[in-house]
Amino acid sequence: METGSKIKAKTDFIDQTQLRNSHPKHRSIQLDSDGLSFSILDLEKNTYIGVREYDFKATDRLQMIWERYQNLREQDEWLRTDTHSQSMAWNFGVSTLIPNAFSSPMAEKTLRNFVQPLLPSDELFRDDLPAVEAGNVYPLPSSLHEHFKGVKVVHGTTPFLEGMLRRFQNDEASRVLVNIENRQFTLLVLFDRKLQLFNRYPFQTSEDLIYYLLFAMEQLNLNPEEVPLTLYGSIEKHSALYEIAYKYIRNVDLGLRPDGFVYAPILDSVAPQHYYGLFQQYLCVS
Repeated sequence: METGSKIKAKTDFIDQTQLRNSHPKHRSIQLDSDGLSFSILDLEKNTYIGVREYDFKATDRLQMIWERYQNLREQDEWLRTDTHSQSMAWNFGVSTLIPNAFSSPMAEKTLRNFVQPLLPSDELFRDDLPAVEAGNVYPLPSSLHEHFKGVKVVHGTTPFLEGMLRRFQNDEASRVLVNIENRQFTLLVLFDRKLQLFNRYPFQTSEDLIYYLLFAMEQLNLNPEEVPLTLYGSIEKHSALYEIAYKYIRNVDLGLRPDGFVYAPILDSVAPQHYYGLFQQYLCVS
């Protein structure tokens, strides 16, 4: 998509009547290097009334991402219209879990530099995760404040991570949880009510995904014949990704939407495993 050109939404399920009649509203946005998606929550009725997604050619150029976002705002009434509140998941770069015991700014900066050196233009941000007494720490460009004033920003991995920790906080069973996106996936491993692994992997093929997944399970001594795998995100049953997972892991299922919300009938057309992070985002910022 070039700046100024018209782009058609990849996914478009918005209840226009309910959207116009509802107030107040919260808009959750996920911004990726290759797309943008957003959902609208009717705060009064606690009901999600729509989701829309756009795709474009992947880029790492920050200026191009800003331009695409502004272009979409000009085109899309529901991305542009003022809402009671708004949040954004910044789905770029590496995040690092750092225990609260090392929560001073200097310690976090030192630890982050071991993972990925910070650029002079970066600021360090932290999403608190009380369930594991840690923070999800990540760099953002300083110029972000200029483009998204008044918007609560979280890292793209935080909604999925926080949502899974909440959902299974009293579950002692071992679980492997995966959130699949276009070119990467987030992997969580939980057992004995503890987070054992949190990582994000790039992938191009279904073979890439199963390699990383089985390697992680092997390192943690998890038996693919016994430990269940739940898949969220951009995956369909009987797709190549699902089939290869089912080939090597005995118990595979697809995830469900976050609990605690009502979902408008128009969203019945959206598979329950899709957009988990987008629907969970509001709970991370409220």
